[in-house]
Amino acid sequence: MIKIAAFSDAHFPKLVGIKELKVLRNSINNIDPDYVVIAGDLTEGEKESFETFLKEFEEIDCPKLICLGNHDLWVQSFEEATSLEKMEEFIEMGESFGYHMLDNKPFLEKGIGFAGTVGWYDYSFADPQFPIKDIENKILFYKGDTFAASWWNDRFYFRLKKRNPLMEMTFTEDDNFFVDSLKIPRSSREEDTYFTKLCHKHLNKSLNEIKDAKIKIAVIHHLPFEELLNIGREKTIESLFFNAFMGSKCFGELMIEKNVDICICGHTHKNFRRKIHGIEVYNVSEIKRGIKKIEI
Repeated sequence: MIKIAAFSDAHFPKLVGIKELKVLRNSINNIDPDYVVIAGDLTEGEKESFETFLKEFEEIDCPKLICLGNHDLWVQSFEEATSLEKMEEFIEMGESFGYHMLDNKPFLEKGIGFAGTVGWYDYSFADPQFPIKDIENKILFYKGDTFAASWWNDRFYFRLKKRNPLMEMTFTEDDNFFVDSLKIPRSSREEDTYFTKLCHKHLNKSLNEIKDAKIKIAVIHHLPFEELLNIGREKTIESLFFNAFMGSKCFGELMIEKNVDICICGHTHKNFRRKIHGIEVYNVSEIKRGIKKIEI
């Protein structure tokens, strides 16, 4: 029997602190797994936090496999780097600490193959009740008891094009942050679609490289199947709007085509197991519930 210890969405240090990381590490040691899989959103995109995270699990004595998440690719306003450059930097850092970075290449050992990617979204999960212009803008305006708005933060922190940090807005106590923040250059549908295709191409190549594995496991941060939307989550106007940013159908279609046996994903902050088109899907993103043990 093969044991996998899997989790995602630690968002260190915002959601999970250093003490909780140590608890997670001890839980992994207690499982004594053959593999550790981390399915993205280790951090909020800070280099120092990523390094601290890696050091905490560095001594675990088994292959440690990582795919990055959308938060790991966030670029703050004072950084000149693009999200692709952040991705390359984190891949290099992970490998220097002895991790296997699935966003770079697949992993194959003793007939068990792992292929992975961040994933991303192309709006194929978008709920048709919302205008596409609002989805592209990543901001939902709605009326409840009071007028309100919600926005998807990739809008501000994911970017594939370089821009001068001096272009960013500056604020004073008298400024309306929300109104002024709308003027900040934002991510676009073109960028989302391009990056989704890039991740799809990488996953396709990786799955081809492990095609002869007895067990094929896909690791992806975002959701690959529409059937996984809203599991364990209340269906509110906000959650339905955010479905557009949960993942893409193209990844699930690829997993079916390549005869994937198991998919490990995250992103929704809920744990669940479902069988979709013959693929056992494990969402391992409810970090407060600890490490998920997957037995094959």
